[in-house]
Amino acid sequence: MKSLQQQIEETDKAIENSMQPLELPPWKTIPNVGILTMATLLGDVGDPRLFGSAKKFASFLGLTPRGKQSGSSINRKGHISKCGPSHARQKLYMCVVSALSTKKNPLIIEIYNRLVSKGKPKNVAIVACMNHLARIIYGVFKSNQPFNPEYQGMKSGPGRPQNGNLATMPGVILPRPLGNITAT
Repeated sequence: MKSLQQQIEETDKAIENSMQPLELPPWKTIPNVGILTMATLLGDVGDPRLFGSAKKFASFLGLTPRGKQSGSSINRKGHISKCGPSHARQKLYMCVVSALSTKKNPLIIEIYNRLVSKGKPKNVAIVACMNHLARIIYGVFKSNQPFNPEYQGMKSGPGRPQNGNLATMPGVILPRPLGNITAT
C-alpha cells in the first residue's frame, strides 16, 4: 500500500513538473482545484483565455443548459449539453464535491446552499456549482490574478450601471429621442 501511495505522489510531481514551464496564471489559489484537474482541463481545452468569455468556456465544457423546443412548450431549459470532454466535467464534479465536504471554497458553498434552499435538486445545484467553478477558472486565467472569494465581478460598482440603467453612470450622455419622423 505504501508503494502505491509513493507512485501516486511521484506521478503528481511529474505532472506538476511538466506544467512548470507553461507559466500559468495563479490557478493554485482556487480552493479544491488540484493538479490533475488543471492538467486535464489544459490537456482537453488548452488555454481558457482563447474562448473570449467565461460563458463560452463553460459552454464548451458542456455545463450550460440545452434549450428544448417541442410543440407548444417552447424555450424550456433542458439538461446540460454535455458537448465537451466528459472527463473534464468529472474532474470539476469532484472539485465541487470536495469543496462542499471540506468547506474551503465559500463561493461554491454559498451557491449550493442558495439553490438547495430554493428547492432545487442537489444534483442540479452541483452542476450549477461546476458551471460557476469553470467560470472562476476562466476568470483567474483571464485576469492573471489570484482567486479572490470577495470579488463581486461586474455586478455593480463604479463604472457599472445600477439596475441596468445607463443614465445612472457618471459621464454617460444618452441620445435624445428624435421625436416624430415622417417619411416624405
